[in-house]
Amino acid sequence: MTEKQFNNGDVIFKQNELGKTFYKVIKGRVNIIVDFGEDDACILTQVEPGKFFGEMAVLESFPRSASAVAAEDGTTVEEMSAEDINGFMKNDTAKLIEIMDFLGDRIRALTADYNDVTEALREKNPDGKKMRRHFAFHKANRKSVDALLAENGSLPTGKKHSEGFSKNVAAFSKNTVICREGETGECMYDIHSGRVGIYTGYGTDKQQELTVLYPDTFFGEMGMISNEARSATAVALDDETTIEIIRREDLDELFTQNPAKADMIIRHLSNRLRGLTKQYAQACEKVYETAE
Repeated sequence: MTEKQFNNGDVIFKQNELGKTFYKVIKGRVNIIVDFGEDDACILTQVEPGKFFGEMAVLESFPRSASAVAAEDGTTVEEMSAEDINGFMKNDTAKLIEIMDFLGDRIRALTADYNDVTEALREKNPDGKKMRRHFAFHKANRKSVDALLAENGSLPTGKKHSEGFSKNVAAFSKNTVICREGETGECMYDIHSGRVGIYTGYGTDKQQELTVLYPDTFFGEMGMISNEARSATAVALDDETTIEIIRREDLDELFTQNPAKADMIIRHLSNRLRGLTKQYAQACEKVYETAE
């Protein structure tokens, strides 16, 4: 990790660069700007102290979709690499949990942006002023997002999730509800064996199967990260479906005893963020075409 200082207007990294590091703001503020220096430049967001930025370049080999520019004199950032993340898995579980929380925040924020754009599409007459930030995202990513995000599968680690230390493992019989839609989540789940069905409206005449999950798959992570209400019901589809229940208070011990599990969770969150970025980019393209 390296600490760097910038003055107001200094460029930390440029749009379209292939970055190998990401950052955390220690002091000051950083603007994330599409088309910095041009007449139609647009600030996507402002990063405050304690927050990360530039993570996609490291986690997913994603070109910088915008420039990062210091917003005040004395802005101080901590620069980190993928190698630093590997080091955290062995020596600094607190930093690793901080990064995990940040990825959860990014997923939540990107989900809100995606919902904003899809709502505009339903209106069929989107307000250009309200959509300006989403149009800027589309403009920044239109040449690369399809190629870079074409693959949206899992990111294998070469190790089964049932290997190594696990703190809480439970077996569920067929048709047992593991967690229910609308309930407040306090944990995430890791399937060691068996299958899990994910449903909305489970047990009602509006029941709909969203997907079936298989071993070595996580689900329910946003409940653990931010106590969000469950968006769907999870049901065991096989007898002796074995699931590891991961609670926030167990993370430090889990990551210390089984660093591979930390790698798996970070990869899972990164992959989910990647897929959501693809969906958001495609929605931005549609709403841009509608407005045009």
